[in-house]
Amino acid sequence: MIKEFDLVCDPRKYFNTIISMLFFLGFLLGGPISGYISDNYGRKKTIIIGTFGNAVFNLSSSGSSNWWTYAIFRFLVGMFGNIAYVAGFVYIIEVIGPKHRATLGIFVQGIFAVGYGCLSVIAAVTPYWRHFQIVMGCVPLLILVLILVLEFHHLFGQ
Repeated sequence: MIKEFDLVCDPRKYFNTIISMLFFLGFLLGGPISGYISDNYGRKKTIIIGTFGNAVFNLSSSGSSNWWTYAIFRFLVGMFGNIAYVAGFVYIIEVIGPKHRATLGIFVQGIFAVGYGCLSVIAAVTPYWRHFQIVMGCVPLLILVLILVLEFHHLFGQ
């Protein structure tokens, strides 16, 4: 991406930093947005919205034609990723009950760390950044399918 969008040269080398900053700005804004949506419309719906948005904007970023389009999509990936994460974490903690909250909270963070560690493997398998973004967009789609299957099973039994 850096070479493709010519972000190596001296006057443009800061654009990569701007892209990272926008991702984390979106992540920052995703927290309060998640709280508002999940308090007013439900945790499960918020998890689905966040997961779907994360998938859509990761997939969209793979087709970016310039650095600023990519930066906007990365902002949205950060925002929707944190919307799903915050709502999911709160939902899990609420459902488990007070006795095991601390243990499960640590477990959720451990799963996050394992997933983060897997990024290196995925990057090694998909070194071209556009393919990497496509893979990163498919992961939330798999999670979304799992959520919908579990919800369907919960609603219709057995």
